Amino acid sequence: MATLLRTGMAAADRTGPTVLPLSAAQLGIWYALKAGIAVPAFNLGEYVRIAGPVDPALFEAALRQVIAETEAARIHFLESDDGPTQRIGPPPDWHLPYQDVSAAADPVAVAEAWMLADITRPLDRCTGPFFAFALFKAGPGDFLWYLRYHHLVMDAFGGALIVRRVAAIYSALAAGQRPDYWQAGSLADLIAEDAAYRASRHFAADRQYWLEAMAGCPEPPDLGVRASPAPAPAPFLRLATDLAPQLIDRLDDFAGRTELTFPQVATLATAIFIHRLTEADDVVLGQFVTARMSPAARQTPAMAMNIVPLRLAIDSAMTVADLARQIRQKARAGLRHQRYRIADLRRDLRRIDRPIVRQSVSVRPFDHTVCFAGSRGTTVAISNGPVDDLNVQVIYHSSMRGARRIEFDANPALTARTPRWTVSRRWRRAISTPFSRCSRTGRTTLPACASAAWWPWRSPAA
Repeated sequence: MATLLRTGMAAADRTGPTVLPLSAAQLGIWYALKAGIAVPAFNLGEYVRIAGPVDPALFEAALRQVIAETEAARIHFLESDDGPTQRIGPPPDWHLPYQDVSAAADPVAVAEAWMLADITRPLDRCTGPFFAFALFKAGPGDFLWYLRYHHLVMDAFGGALIVRRVAAIYSALAAGQRPDYWQAGSLADLIAEDAAYRASRHFAADRQYWLEAMAGCPEPPDLGVRASPAPAPAPFLRLATDLAPQLIDRLDDFAGRTELTFPQVATLATAIFIHRLTEADDVVLGQFVTARMSPAARQTPAMAMNIVPLRLAIDSAMTVADLARQIRQKARAGLRHQRYRIADLRRDLRRIDRPIVRQSVSVRPFDHTVCFAGSRGTTVAISNGPVDDLNVQVIYHSSMRGARRIEFDANPALTARTPRWTVSRRWRRAISTPFSRCSRTGRTTLPACASAAWWPWRSPAA
């Protein structure tokens, strides 16, 4: 690998294609695809809703410049007996579909239906295409910019870098100015940094930490019933709930008294719910992390994200404050060791064919800072990749009271038969019950285990 890295980085200084090894993050996706997971399952999809007019021609010009600047958007993969490699070449042929759906009764629904169809579109794991875009006009001052990437080449953090760069270039072009120079991080440097980490004492220390933290870890509980052989109609089912201001006040008060962030409070609520439902006293939640530790890595649109386990010991005699303390300590420790890949840990624990986590929590800040020629852009997620059982998405704005939203993505093979309207009500109850009592007393024990009927996706009768 070191030889290939040196060859690749030397080639990067010359004209012509650059051939590089895959990073550890990419290899985890590659071997998951080789094991039989459908290639579209790892598609990431989102749209940016722009509250203002958009010039489609200028927008496409800005987007084409960003694709030319972004190495990860210009790669395809090669497979040989020595393993997979990736080749950085010129930008592939692509176009930006533009649709005016403003005459529809529900323009956003029409656009979203198109996006959901695109997110499941088959693609070749070697040649892609690994990205796609579209622009929809929902009204005179309402545009939706759709983005799709594959996890082999991009993660959500990298996608956010691209959104901000397109916004900056479009704004400059709309003002008749030359766009500012942007030095995107090099894919070769990111892979070299990853290789250096894996050869370092930090890698060994991280490995030892996780081996000790996950020793004797049981298989995580399955919250659904895996009995549906029919093809899933969508990559996942989603339900969303906006938290009421009164509940946000209670959660913020609890967070302040327990020194938790709001996402950690949502993590605590998820752990409580799983404990109540399954009676598990050893709960493991997956946490999505950027795994970008250097300034250069944080400037490189590419795939680097990781999932780290958060293992919690819970019993019904604990106070919520005790569990909060455990989450605070273990979440911080996990972040310090976030570069150790979940795929490596599964191999270490001999759990290749059995999951370490089935339920995950991820955080998505609600960003109001991206502007397209003065028009605010708000990002809406369509797909975050495969869902094994349940993923909880926390969307929040740290400076805006009331901007708190929880999204629940569930595996449709587990939940397709259950009335979806019941989920929001029951999750609200599961989230709010312990905290409302805790805010009055400060010494609330975890509620007793709920019956199966609490879980709205377990059976058709629920």
